[in-house]
Amino acid sequence: MQNGHRPAIRPLRSLWPTTGYQVDKVALASQKVGHPCCILTTSKEAVFKDRSTEEEKAEKIRRKVSFMKCDVTKSNPLEPNSLPLADCVIIAGCLICASKNDEEFKTVLKNVVSLIRPGGHLIINDYLGASYYLVGEAKFSVLSLDENIVREAVSESGCEIQEFMTFTDLQFQEEVFNSNVSFCLLARKH
Repeated sequence: MQNGHRPAIRPLRSLWPTTGYQVDKVALASQKVGHPCCILTTSKEAVFKDRSTEEEKAEKIRRKVSFMKCDVTKSNPLEPNSLPLADCVIIAGCLICASKNDEEFKTVLKNVVSLIRPGGHLIINDYLGASYYLVGEAKFSVLSLDENIVREAVSESGCEIQEFMTFTDLQFQEEVFNSNVSFCLLARKH
């Protein structure tokens, strides 16, 4: 178990420079309860060959960002749209909202993994042990996950976990969100 936020960024930072991918298309999708899911498709064009300024790089990415509805409960989460298989999918805080039980969690994860090419990566950042969160006066239920279910679901989805880190220094008020443990994992699809 590791504490702190810095290590959680390491898998993200280390993924692109070592694989040499440059973002060609980024689709930020919001599944039915409105939580973000980020799907990246990339080319093998090396990032280090791009001599653009930071502003030019930011503008290139902005031109390639599109928003699409996403429903992770469908076998094609992007239906009726489709994209080429992605090199990397990043999911942050949405699968526990889209799943009512462990079996649904495994199914929605398989649906998301179906968007990744063989050898591609899956990055998940979510919460363990949560059961609800509040938005104003509205209370929303979420699936209470434990690490074993997450590991099992990732394996059954056809991925191998390369890194799994938990963080216990979250500072949520219990009245707003009842989890103080988050996790970040990096997995590779077989």
